[in-house]
Amino acid sequence: MLKTYHRLKEAAIKLVKQEDENLVTYPLIWLDSLVNISQENIDGQQLIRSSIDHLITFDNVDKCEEHIRSISSDERILLITSGRLGRELIPRIHQLRQVSSIYIYCLDKLANEQWAKQYTKIKHIVTKFTELITNIRTQRSQRSHNEVNELLLIDIFQSTTSHQQTDNISNAHFIYSQLLINVLLQMIPINTDKNKLIVLCKEKYHDIDNEMKLIQEFENNYSSNDAIYWYMRDSFIYRVLNKALQIQNIDLLFLFRFFIHDIRQALKQNKCTSSIQVYRSQLMTKEQIDLLKNCIGGLISINSFFSTSIHRDLALLFLNELPLSDDTERVLFEITADPECALLKPFGFIKSNNSFRQTEEVIFTLGSIFRLINIQQQSDGMWTVQLTLCADNDDQLKPFKTNDKHNHSNILSFGNCLKKIGKLNDAEKFYLRLLNELPNNSQTIADCYYALGCIAMEKNMYDLSLKWHLRSLDIKLKILKEDDLTIADSHSAIGQIYLKKHDYKQALSSYLRALNITMQVKGEKHPSLAICYTNLGGVYQKQENYTHALECYRTALAIRQKTSSVDHPDLGISYNNIAIVYSCCAQYDLALENYNMALKILQNTLPPLHPEIAVSYCGLGLIFEQKGEFDKAYSYYEKTAVIYRQTLPNTHPDIIRIEQHIQRISSKL
Repeated sequence: MLKTYHRLKEAAIKLVKQEDENLVTYPLIWLDSLVNISQENIDGQQLIRSSIDHLITFDNVDKCEEHIRSISSDERILLITSGRLGRELIPRIHQLRQVSSIYIYCLDKLANEQWAKQYTKIKHIVTKFTELITNIRTQRSQRSHNEVNELLLIDIFQSTTSHQQTDNISNAHFIYSQLLINVLLQMIPINTDKNKLIVLCKEKYHDIDNEMKLIQEFENNYSSNDAIYWYMRDSFIYRVLNKALQIQNIDLLFLFRFFIHDIRQALKQNKCTSSIQVYRSQLMTKEQIDLLKNCIGGLISINSFFSTSIHRDLALLFLNELPLSDDTERVLFEITADPECALLKPFGFIKSNNSFRQTEEVIFTLGSIFRLINIQQQSDGMWTVQLTLCADNDDQLKPFKTNDKHNHSNILSFGNCLKKIGKLNDAEKFYLRLLNELPNNSQTIADCYYALGCIAMEKNMYDLSLKWHLRSLDIKLKILKEDDLTIADSHSAIGQIYLKKHDYKQALSSYLRALNITMQVKGEKHPSLAICYTNLGGVYQKQENYTHALECYRTALAIRQKTSSVDHPDLGISYNNIAIVYSCCAQYDLALENYNMALKILQNTLPPLHPEIAVSYCGLGLIFEQKGEFDKAYSYYEKTAVIYRQTLPNTHPDIIRIEQHIQRISSKL
């Protein structure tokens, strides 16, 4: 047991050190010229740190302002300041959204009340430190009120419009977030998750007495039936979970799986039985409102557990009590929800039977998706946003539908998404985690090893890639039929590795196995066979066996001519491959003919800076150089360089090679 504890602690310390600054929740800033000199203030710091998770002190106005402005507007800070320094600082930072509340701690309350009246974010002016602490604790515990000004974690999915590039980025992030959330909801929690989370939180809050008491209580008494109770408390659980969701800390979110699972089950047990109208008050930036205005009819994902009120007047009360910053507006969400639409992500009615939230609420499951019906501004300046909960079978939700918790292909899709957006290290950690949590010798385990092999390949770690792919193939051969196409995929991947390692004999063997399986399953004219023949042609070309290389490339072209449209880029790639072989054989006229055919197709089907077009340009340059037509050669080399200079780093081998070609041909002009 002791060894296990120390192992968990070591892992927790590592994670805390990596993410500590990102996980700061509700930071407190104290400005006073004597903050680090007066014994009373030093004692006060210790008292604050015993109950609040993050305190920074300043004795200089300019440095304090600089730090406040460096904090993201998505964060919310509390500011304590002396009366004298507050008069100087507050006019300069009051309009910043990250400044949530201000407390004046001073000797002369009456004198400071006069100038403070014009600043709505000043909550209290106090002369006693105990009163200051009490007020801060009270504000932190008023979750229903505070949530109005917290960052609302949303993603938007919409059909492409005139803002196509922005829409594509937004849609990609929507898909990524949904995949992550669906993984968290689907994967069965493991027993060690809770213990790891507790050890991590103990390390993070080790010097905060109040939090340590709550962590100990959580460790001793938590059960799955208490999930809602703990979520609604002002504690480390709520703050760290929502911060992890905000920054999408995958490691930490996986430790919260048991808690997310328990909340979802509680919402199922307490689900609403009929359609309901609920409300959510929120401060939002003008930029966020503009995004919503452009998303009428689109989808909105709420990437946290979403608390709403059944009382419109109460939501408005919370909204109107908070002061606005320069860039914020008051927004009231009016939400219609039918429980029959939410079988996968339920919403539940939470009664006011506890001391933590004095209102009746409806909470929606993490990742609930709504359709934006309308948004309009009222005469008093407040915006109303009308949402309706999307049904699980909504046509637009089919790409994200994952209603089987054992559907591991959907779980793997999250890792594939990480890989596609270039987060190779995160994807690698994700697949390694799955290997420890899924049954041995399963198709999913084989797929994990395959994915790890592909990631290692992208990192140019060929030996590691080969190791993972061989493990994947070994499992597949044990559990699948010998003609399964995923076995062919493994052979192809292994062949690619051997090709990179210049082991052409092994590469040829693997590619031939892939070809034989694909031919057995798909027949002799299926488009996937063209890839197999192209791979084989590449190996023969490296071996300088140009006769066999040309035969394979021609076979691939013939298949593509029968199965693809006349202007498909794959046809252009085949012509490029054939042209390269002819060029190697010094048959320049035939090479020229095929390069021109390739270029015609590729220019019509690919973006102008696509690397495959550069292959045609460079090949044409080499041919004209061989023919002694140096002007034409120089022209094609320059066209090649234009593409490479805009798409590749300066140190890339293709950049170096084309610059050498240009330098060489320039000396001949």
